[in-house]
Amino acid sequence: MVSIIQKVLFNLKYWMISEADEWLEKEGFKSDNFDLNEDFYIYRQVSQETLRKKGYTEYSKKIFYNHVQLIIATKSNSEINSNVR
Repeated sequence: MVSIIQKVLFNLKYWMISEADEWLEKEGFKSDNFDLNEDFYIYRQVSQETLRKKGYTEYSKKIFYNHVQLIIATKSNSEINSNVR
């Protein structure tokens, strides 16, 4: 299944901004800006609009032991099947 990481989230209780930026750069992600909610630093990698235009309409979450979460966008099965010839 084709997927793209849309966002990377860091739990505020366990991460400082400088640590999150360093981790992102080390792992090859963008770290140029972030949003903040009451629980997480949220680093958007790809906009939802861009993903929608490319057929990515389903989202899932992957939680890691180090309090990092990935929001992963995938194409729906119907979108994938329509591209297979």
